Amino acid sequence: MQYFYPFHGILIALIIINYYIQAGPVFIFTIEWTPVRGSLNKRWIKEVAKKGIKRYNKGHKNDYVKYCKVLQLEKYKRRVEAFQKMRLTVLAKRKKCSRNINCIVKLRIRYHIERNKKKILDKVILLQ
Repeated sequence: MQYFYPFHGILIALIIINYYIQAGPVFIFTIEWTPVRGSLNKRWIKEVAKKGIKRYNKGHKNDYVKYCKVLQLEKYKRRVEAFQKMRLTVLAKRKKCSRNINCIVKLRIRYHIERNKKKILDKVILLQ
């Protein structure tokens, strides 16, 4: 009977630790993107979109897409001193399409603008 109490305390400690692990994280980090007002037909927006599609085509040789139009432009809510993050949602058309594959796809292009107004691509993702 003298060995029962230490194991009982260890068991309770394990149950408490397991409960707090399953509860999930206390702080959830989310990136807040806000839509940018204004025209999406500006020259620099189209250039960034075409560069993003060019990068996507370079990485995916079998899945070639062609630029159609820009659907949405969003920017990161918090302003950082060094650079500003922005992302584009672009409508593109696949070159090869059949009944099983959608001909029109959406691409999300994320880039950042440096202080000298240079636009650098970060990521290009295909949205389904």
